Amino acid sequence: MAGFRNQLTDIAEVRINGVRLQVLHKVTLYRSKGNKDPVILTYVEETLRRSQARFLNRTTLTPQIDLNAYRCTAVVDWIDVEFELMRQTQYWKLNERIAKLTGRKEFPEALDLGPGRTVTLYKLRVQEPDLKSLRKVLMNLDAEYGFAASPRIAGIEFSVDFYPKSPSEEARARIHGVLIRHLFPTTKVLRSNRTWPRFTPGSIKSTDYIISRNESDDSLDIGDRMSPGLDRIVPYGSTYYVGERDDPRAFWRVQNKVLDKQNKVAGTKDELPEDKKRVRIEVTLGSEGCREIGLHNSAIWRH
Repeated sequence: MAGFRNQLTDIAEVRINGVRLQVLHKVTLYRSKGNKDPVILTYVEETLRRSQARFLNRTTLTPQIDLNAYRCTAVVDWIDVEFELMRQTQYWKLNERIAKLTGRKEFPEALDLGPGRTVTLYKLRVQEPDLKSLRKVLMNLDAEYGFAASPRIAGIEFSVDFYPKSPSEEARARIHGVLIRHLFPTTKVLRSNRTWPRFTPGSIKSTDYIISRNESDDSLDIGDRMSPGLDRIVPYGSTYYVGERDDPRAFWRVQNKVLDKQNKVAGTKDELPEDKKRVRIEVTLGSEGCREIGLHNSAIWRH
């Protein structure tokens, strides 16, 4: 969670009979370091009016954003399927078979290369998969070679895009601000400093932590994490990360997607037209993550 420590500014409050029931706060969002192009995101703080003891003196913070002002789409970017054949074969033979069935080459990866470059254990990554077509491929391989065990999903990446129905940078800034403040991933992925919530480009370094860290001194690191004044606000032009790419559990990314076809080596990129610009949240699950949510081998065959 990006958090709200040291980020909220009071702008109004509502009282009844002297009791404060509602307070309006604002968070100022900037596109990049240097406090460029400010956008205000408003929150309502309300005291919970419930009788249960566990709600006593509890308050809620609700972002003032109309989600109906956005068009949302979701897509599976890719899926990794691991399978073990009953008899060995060469990867190019599988590639030819898959190409005949689907009309495209997927290049299955050999995981246990043996004599004559023959293999029984493969990982197949399918980009933008059609699950009906994938089932057709697996059934064909099973009929030809036989599976030693049921194929299993070893990884998957999917994206959810938020398109403002009235395209504007301000609308994208607000949904970006809401997503990074209300993303509650499991703390199980926080295995090392590299997995902590962070953003790039950073405000100070190329990559900054949301909550301040001191990687050179463990005792100072604890103090920094407990100091709200050292927190850093994510600019809406930066990309927000939790976890680490290729983590066996999960990796999250939130970005204000305004560019496409970037080639850092060549220094080329295409700016998207206004109606194609959106805010995207990407989730990548590794083998452990797939297993934890029950996305096991039976999911491949499910209609």
